[in-house]
Amino acid sequence: MSLQRPNPSGPSLGALLSAVLSVLLSLIVAALIGSRVGDDYQTRALVYVSLLLWSVVGAGVLLYLTRRSTSRPTLKRILLWTVSSWLWPLMAAAAAVQKKTEKE
Repeated sequence: MSLQRPNPSGPSLGALLSAVLSVLLSLIVAALIGSRVGDDYQTRALVYVSLLLWSVVGAGVLLYLTRRSTSRPTLKRILLWTVSSWLWPLMAAAAAVQKKTEKE
């Protein structure tokens, strides 16, 4: 049995760990925000699920954008991922602009 080389285009273990930990931190933030909004359970649950979905999609986008990163997960990087998973449309737009300027 031969050993296979890792896929260089796939995400690294550090990026995956950072994404998972940022989603766990976002879960706490979404729960805190969701518990403070609305008067009934249905409204709070809708806010919580919406915020959690937003941050999970953001972590997925960031994982795609940083798929070639080989850095190790540190507390600073995990906190940066958490903030970035909430601001992912800005990160995606910046990556699109950078990709467009590289083509020119």
